[in-house]
Amino acid sequence: MADLEGVRVVVQFAFATLLPAAVSAALTVLIRRTKLGEASYWPWQIACGVIFGLIAIMGTEMGINTHGATMNVRDAAPIVAGLYFGGPAGIIAGLIGGIERWFSVLWGRGMFTRLGCSLATALSGLYAALLNRYLFDERKPSWPMAFSIGMVAEVLHLLLIFLTNLDHAVLAYEVVRVCTIPMVTCNALAVALAGVAIALACGEGLRRERGILDISQKVQLGMLGVVVLGFFVTMGFTGLLQGNLAKSQTRETLELALSDVSDDIKDASDENLLSLTRRVASAIPSVSAASDETIQQLLESLDVSEIHVIDSHGIIAKSSEKKYEGFDMSSGEQSAAFLELLPSGRSTYLVQEYQPMAYDANVWRKYAGRRISDGFVQVGYDSTTFLDDLETQVRAAVASRHVGHEGAIVVISEDGSVAYSRKGVKLTTQTVNDLLAASDAAGEDAVFEISLNGVPCYALASSVEGYRVAALLPTEEANLAADLALLVTSFIEIVVFAAIFAAIYLLIKRVVVRSIWQVNGRLGQITGGNLNVEVDVRNSTEFASLSNDINSTVAALRDAIAAEAARINRELGYAQAIQQSALQHVFPPYPEHKEFDLFASMRAAKEVGGDFYDFYLLDDTHLAFLIADVSGKGIPAALFMMRAKTAIRSLIDTGADVDEVFTMANDQLCEGNDADMFVTAWMGVINLETGNIRFANAGHNPPAIKHDGQGFELLKMKKNLILGCMPGIRYRVSEMEMAPGDILYLYTDGVVEAMNSNDEQYGDTRLIDILNRSANLSVERLCEAVRNDVDDFAGDAPQFDDMTMLALRYKGPAPAKE
Repeated sequence: MADLEGVRVVVQFAFATLLPAAVSAALTVLIRRTKLGEASYWPWQIACGVIFGLIAIMGTEMGINTHGATMNVRDAAPIVAGLYFGGPAGIIAGLIGGIERWFSVLWGRGMFTRLGCSLATALSGLYAALLNRYLFDERKPSWPMAFSIGMVAEVLHLLLIFLTNLDHAVLAYEVVRVCTIPMVTCNALAVALAGVAIALACGEGLRRERGILDISQKVQLGMLGVVVLGFFVTMGFTGLLQGNLAKSQTRETLELALSDVSDDIKDASDENLLSLTRRVASAIPSVSAASDETIQQLLESLDVSEIHVIDSHGIIAKSSEKKYEGFDMSSGEQSAAFLELLPSGRSTYLVQEYQPMAYDANVWRKYAGRRISDGFVQVGYDSTTFLDDLETQVRAAVASRHVGHEGAIVVISEDGSVAYSRKGVKLTTQTVNDLLAASDAAGEDAVFEISLNGVPCYALASSVEGYRVAALLPTEEANLAADLALLVTSFIEIVVFAAIFAAIYLLIKRVVVRSIWQVNGRLGQITGGNLNVEVDVRNSTEFASLSNDINSTVAALRDAIAAEAARINRELGYAQAIQQSALQHVFPPYPEHKEFDLFASMRAAKEVGGDFYDFYLLDDTHLAFLIADVSGKGIPAALFMMRAKTAIRSLIDTGADVDEVFTMANDQLCEGNDADMFVTAWMGVINLETGNIRFANAGHNPPAIKHDGQGFELLKMKKNLILGCMPGIRYRVSEMEMAPGDILYLYTDGVVEAMNSNDEQYGDTRLIDILNRSANLSVERLCEAVRNDVDDFAGDAPQFDDMTMLALRYKGPAPAKE
């Protein structure tokens, strides 16, 4: 049955320990996978507080009563709530658990610890809330830190039991001694397991990769290690000091008890022997009055061992033992002490301790002497005689004598035949023999350990008047003060070290960590490109100096960037001028030719662009024109654009057809094209006499065509592959006819792909619409209308691509010359 009860207790405590972790994991999963995570703050805090408050109640009701207390896993619930689910939740859970513990005495829970436990549970929720808010900044602590937090909270709980029961300190110690290991371990473990469960439910690992801890976490771990080391060092010294102090106090207690009993026995023995000696002196008032008959009668009636009559010269004149007559008392140290009783001496009586006699050192006697008219009488008895005489006094001396609360005095005759102690102490023959043997082995004035009636005791023994007197004190009682002091001191040190840890960490966090966060925040803005930000962290000399250094560096960098930007802008200006000079800007370009009107423009998204247009008369009857768009923007696109423009111009000048120009240009552009750039292009050659156009499209947007009397439409045609992508490609040529009045409009994708602030694209439909609305305008005005319409559409949205267009109106063949 006892084994089953033990198993029940273990299972009960294990369930109470695991319950906060299981509920924490379940709540975490619900938050992440359901709409519960969208709940507003206060309803969620109240709900969590009530849930963990109920868990705290279960911790109480599943507790185990011992010494008027309830050993439980209650405080873990409000701590878990406050640390992981919010400060208000922890406070609510602590109040629920504490109030229920206060009233739980009505149905049998421990009354002795009622106040301490109720306060501790309520405070544990507040404690977790404060840590969550100020120490962890509402972030979840690691499981080792959570374990430490649970341990400190439970130590504070047990310390409150002491503080609320100072008038019953010993009972409080018994309660705390029994509850400390299971309660501290299980509550701390419950808090740590909740952290582990939450981390696993969130898909996080239990171990961080090395090198990614932030400074606050490193400070926490470092300080935790220092605090733990400091605690064990101080507790080691405290334990050593308390142990030595306990030994010293135990010796003092045993010595005092031994001294008191020894003095009582000695006083009783002395008084008894002196009383007998006075009776002998009354019967033999002088040496001459001593006779063998008188001495023998007195020896028998008084039941003593020896009677001697000593004359004025210190010689034994008469004795109950004839062998001693004529013995000179001055011949031995023990006997010479009695010469003070001679008529010329200073004393009238003398009593000695039980010791070896001068005549024969192997014989032990206790002697007393009394002066008579011409000498003195001496009475002595051995241990057997005076032990019989002192039995009543010895019994009285130890009958109610306690050493401490539960210790005792044991008096044993030297041969172990007689033993006395206080009532309730059972002295068996084995116990007496063990005590004598241990005493002999330890020697005089040495504390030794022995078991009395199954109770381990410290003991100190000495020989008194033929007795072996031992003072015994139970080791548990002897160590009680030291153990209690050590336990309370350890609790106080844990709380104090925890408070010091929190105070130092908060100080470091306030002075160092937050300042670093502020500096990093400003640096983040600076590295993000805002060089007008200033670092102004000046809560210490070091950070003020750092702020000044960063500001000076940023100012120097800002000046350098401004100078470099000015240089780049100048160079880009030169590049822009060079690029613009490569494009024709004189319109009409060939005023002597009345067969067509032509206008083209290019507006780069940056200072320089990758779009280009070109046109040139091949002869009096053929006009070549093209538009192209290089991949990318900026200087790389501008350089590739110049290469492509030059290649196409040189090839068309050879008289090659459009398809041949693109075929050869593609092969040239593929050579050394390590940047993998490419060009889309549309090129046509119009016969000014007939309006026939031979053209090729290398992946470019289809142009818009308007025939006389019709609206604009996109030219339906097949595209060839882009230029510069793959060598060896053969391009196809197409043809179309233009009648007088027809307009051909070429453009790059910067027109139709322009975006507004709503991320809407300009598109082909808007382009055709503005072209139709502007069809009656000159080609220059038509291009200007399209550009303005695109700008109106884009609004404040920045231009993200080059915008290039070319418009050609065919007027018909030139009149014949007369």
